[in-house]
Amino acid sequence: MRAPNIGELFGGQSQNFSTITDPCSVKQLKNAPNQAVRTANCAALGIPAGWTATNSATIAGISGGNPDLKPEQGRTWTGGIVLTPEFLPGFGLTADYWNIKLTNAISAPSGTDIANHCVDSTTGINNVYCANALRGPDHELNFINSINQNISLLSTSGVDLGAYYSHAIGAGKLTFNLDVTKVIAFTEHPFQDDPTNTVQDNGTLGFPRWKGVLRTSYAMNHWLINWNMRYFSSMLRVSNESYASNPYQLTPIRAGAGFFNDVKAGYTFGKSGWQGYVGITNVFDRDPPVNIFGNTFGGGLYDAIGRAYYAGFNYNF
Repeated sequence: MRAPNIGELFGGQSQNFSTITDPCSVKQLKNAPNQAVRTANCAALGIPAGWTATNSATIAGISGGNPDLKPEQGRTWTGGIVLTPEFLPGFGLTADYWNIKLTNAISAPSGTDIANHCVDSTTGINNVYCANALRGPDHELNFINSINQNISLLSTSGVDLGAYYSHAIGAGKLTFNLDVTKVIAFTEHPFQDDPTNTVQDNGTLGFPRWKGVLRTSYAMNHWLINWNMRYFSSMLRVSNESYASNPYQLTPIRAGAGFFNDVKAGYTFGKSGWQGYVGITNVFDRDPPVNIFGNTFGGGLYDAIGRAYYAGFNYNF
């Protein structure tokens, strides 16, 4: 479970305005996923047959926190195996499958989504969307409440692979640790009461299909040297749905794979409690792809600073 955070609960509510094409206007009935359902729901709201919306202005509403939010709930299934063969001392291999489903996820729907889902619900008009899409005596939409709601669902699955090996080399010990994740699916359901409405994020910017970390260390006497490598696969800059409809969109359609290396060396001064260290991040000074910045979604996966150097001391009391 995840309890709503302070901002989601008590973030100040503010007025906003939405431009909405009324789904109950007679010309919009035919655009419904199910025209019969929308027509019946509009009638249940008291809107007469053949009615045409005349409100061309933006519709007032509020957005922001919601003190009545409930905790998000997740269910996770995992299964795995660990292998430590006797014929290869110091070696281990792990493999884990995981499947996570998150319900009552918190999101803030747009004004158009609220208005449409109110009258496209197959269970009638007694739903959270109709409660937030208010109409006046003239049947016109006149207020939209788009505060945070427990209305979304998220499902994801994948496989984690891990391997480690340590072996004495010379006067020291060399250790390898490899962790790799293959994401099978990362699916958003913006409206959990409509399982047909899905967005597949896997493989798009911020959601690589593959990612992994290799940590290598060598310890000898008072020295410890670490070399870490981080990798993630390339990602689409557009949605999977957009790419499927037009795979020949202009480049750059993908953000390239990331491959970054960091090195650190440390020396412990006997039993004094002091340790000195130096290091380099992004050893090969790899740049992020064009138009990817550290403060944009997905940009945090890359290194926007470039090669950097550091040094310092630790003291253990």
